[in-house]
Amino acid sequence: MIRGCKTLLLVLCTGYVWAQDPGGYKDFHEGILPSKKDSVLEKIRQFPDGTELSIAVIHERRPTFYGLKKEKDTIRAVPNFQSAFEIGSITKVFTATLLANFVEDGMVGLNEPINGYFGFVMGDSIPITFKQLASHTSGLPPLPDNFLKWQKDFRDPYREYGEEALKEYFIDAINLDEEDQNKYVYSNLGAGVLGFVLATIGNQD
Repeated sequence: MIRGCKTLLLVLCTGYVWAQDPGGYKDFHEGILPSKKDSVLEKIRQFPDGTELSIAVIHERRPTFYGLKKEKDTIRAVPNFQSAFEIGSITKVFTATLLANFVEDGMVGLNEPINGYFGFVMGDSIPITFKQLASHTSGLPPLPDNFLKWQKDFRDPYREYGEEALKEYFIDAINLDEEDQNKYVYSNLGAGVLGFVLATIGNQD
């Protein structure tokens, strides 16, 4: 992942997304194969000063982390694997990957409705499946109707939209039409709901 004026995701992986095993950090200049190192360094040189690059190499479910930061004419190794990066809708790829892991592990069914995982009764009882959320065919709109009510900072518009806001929407404001389901409509709301439900199942915040 690159942090700076532009955003780019770079993941080299040969396994699953990890859960409890954080792996370890290694110096990029010492741990990456020369053939890979040159192409990565060539890319980061094209970005503005202050840009950071974070790489996770995943092998047998265990990640090893590498980090770089561009400062003027120097590119130095940094342990930034616990830093926060704004990666926008690339987040949806990670969420869908987690869903795939949950399905493969038998924790959920792809065509299973998510309605029962909320802990409250939805105002609209139309079932929404995991598959529909991941494929943007749930019938949910791009954004919830109460989004602006919870928006406090235009620079970080989703910051305050959490569990309480989502509950309010699904109890009071949701208005699904079965005819809209299984039709593709890009939905940030649907992707967020999928992440929320998976976090609930996985006992995560």
